[in-house]
Amino acid sequence: MEKGCCVDASKHGRQIMELLRLHLSDRQRDHPLKGKIYEFRKRNKWTLKDLSRLSGIPFNTVWRMEQGYGTALRNAYKLAGAFQLTIYELWNIPPSGAAIGPDGKNVYSVRELRLQRRWRLHELVELSGVSRTTLFQIEKGHMPTLENAVKIAAALGVSVYQIWRPYTERV
Repeated sequence: MEKGCCVDASKHGRQIMELLRLHLSDRQRDHPLKGKIYEFRKRNKWTLKDLSRLSGIPFNTVWRMEQGYGTALRNAYKLAGAFQLTIYELWNIPPSGAAIGPDGKNVYSVRELRLQRRWRLHELVELSGVSRTTLFQIEKGHMPTLENAVKIAAALGVSVYQIWRPYTERV
């Protein structure tokens, strides 16, 4: 009797996961992060050196970000802030869930959001495409890359800004 009950619960869980996968569009789940940094930099008539100074990010890092290399979420926030944009606008990311910008008041942890949905870690791994080890580290407080942050937020149906606050310099 117990065994049948667990099989039914497992089947129900798989059905829920399938519905959630359908809810996430391919565009949200597999969107390539192609920044429009160069475009916005030229529009403002800034050099890489200017952008580096304004954002507080080292010149080489700004250059790598502009070339499309991966970036830390903290640097993505700084760069978007220099342009007075959100990371969604600067990287042309389709919004996931509530479109809350950098001034969003409600910030939740990944673990808190996952537990609210009664998901186990492996369910978030499946939906987000982020490795179990990486998610475990993020739930422990490590800052993710922009790419992983976007995947996790899309899987949870929230804005990146609802999980991680933009980095601000301490005065």
